Amino acid sequence: GDPYIKFDAGGQDMIVGTRYAGTTNNLLVLGPGLDPDTTSGIFVKGNGNIGVAEDNPGYKLDVAGVIRSHLSDPALHLTTTATSSSNAFIRFGDAGSFQRASLQYDFSGDNHLIIKMGGAGNNVERMRIRGTDGAIKIGGHSANRDMGGLSYQKVHIEGTDGGSSAIGIFNNQNS
Repeated sequence: GDPYIKFDAGGQDMIVGTRYAGTTNNLLVLGPGLDPDTTSGIFVKGNGNIGVAEDNPGYKLDVAGVIRSHLSDPALHLTTTATSSSNAFIRFGDAGSFQRASLQYDFSGDNHLIIKMGGAGNNVERMRIRGTDGAIKIGGHSANRDMGGLSYQKVHIEGTDGGSSAIGIFNNQNS
């Protein structure tokens, strides 16, 4: 078998070892069990990819399961190393496609927040919120093109004392 160190944890043994998977795919294994070849836990590939319950991590962090942040103010931070003309994405996918829908922040120009949907990697822009003024475009299909001559519109929702709300659509001149 592959080499490992066993820690007797008083009921659940833990190991740190290696799993030989070929000349370039060896893994550092950390987890419960007695044999690195059958242990499920945390895996580190030689290229630096880390898998949690994923023994062949294809990304810098590859998790097979639910990720939970349990703090009073949990956060997910996506920070680009570029200074402009870059994007940050949150993608939603399934076994058929890594990208059924996406939430994209465009750091260039007007700092748009873009929602795309469509499926099978063929996402279509469905809504865009312009960061410079909050203007909203719904139903667009091109990043920099107006929808059939229509411009961005602002959506104004205002509550009243009676608890009801009104929705008004205004152009840039509030008319």
